[in-house]
Amino acid sequence: MKMKNPVAFTGEKLDAVAKVFDEKCVVCHGEKGASNGPEASSLPKEPANFTNIKVMAKAKDGELFWKISKGRSPMPGYEAELSETERWQLVNYVRVLTRRSQYRYLGVRRNR
Repeated sequence: MKMKNPVAFTGEKLDAVAKVFDEKCVVCHGEKGASNGPEASSLPKEPANFTNIKVMAKAKDGELFWKISKGRSPMPGYEAELSETERWQLVNYVRVLTRRSQYRYLGVRRNR
C-alpha cells in the first residue's frame, strides 16, 4: 500500500502515542511489541511481532496504517476511535519499537 505517512515523528509526541499504545495495543502486542501481551495466548492468531526486524522491514507505513484503521482479525479496527493523526503516530511508534528491538541483544560492554 503506497500511502505516505504525513505525520512527522518528534520526541515530544512519544509520550502521547505511547499512552495510546498502552491503552489499545499492549494487551495483545506486549509492552515492547513482541506479541507477548497478557491476552496474546488466548487469541486464535498470534498478534504481529513488531520486534521482528525482517518482517517489519517489508511492511509499508500505509499497510500498517490500514491495519490499525480497519483491523485484521482478531484485531479490531481503530478508525472510529482514533483520529487519523493518532493512527499515523501509532505507525511511527511501531517503527520505534522495531528499532529498539535490534539493540536488545547487545548487552553491556565490559572493559577487560
